[in-house]
Amino acid sequence: MGADTQTAGLALRFRATGIAARRANCALGSWLSEAGLPDDRSEDIRIAVAEAVNNIVEHAYLGLAPGWIRLTGRKTARRVEICISDSGTPLPVGPETEGHPVDPHALKRTLPEGGFGWILIRKLTNRVHYRRGAGRNLLTLHFDLSTASQGL
Repeated sequence: MGADTQTAGLALRFRATGIAARRANCALGSWLSEAGLPDDRSEDIRIAVAEAVNNIVEHAYLGLAPGWIRLTGRKTARRVEICISDSGTPLPVGPETEGHPVDPHALKRTLPEGGFGWILIRKLTNRVHYRRGAGRNLLTLHFDLSTASQGL
């Protein structure tokens, strides 16, 4: 297997607020552009990351003072990996977050906002990994560059 050289990474730390999340997404877009990603793949990544970060802002810190979110990115010739961490409440693990097929109609009945953000994240990524440790949530989104996402 050949070498997979890496470009300079992205490292952001920002408060879990809507305005800070939007600024972070703009910084992500600039980094992806500088890394030479095609606009359509860059947009897929930005949408998936925005959805994940907005979930943190709206749910992980619900009822808490806005904490910090860390977003790091690395790009190789073959993939982009985005890691998002926070110290909010744990992500509720269920079929939609574990990547199992879900019935959108059942989600609409059981989740307050329908859980459709997870369907979108899963559709735009090639792999998602979540773990909780040391009081932090760590969500890693993988985007292969050799294949397109399943698209919208």
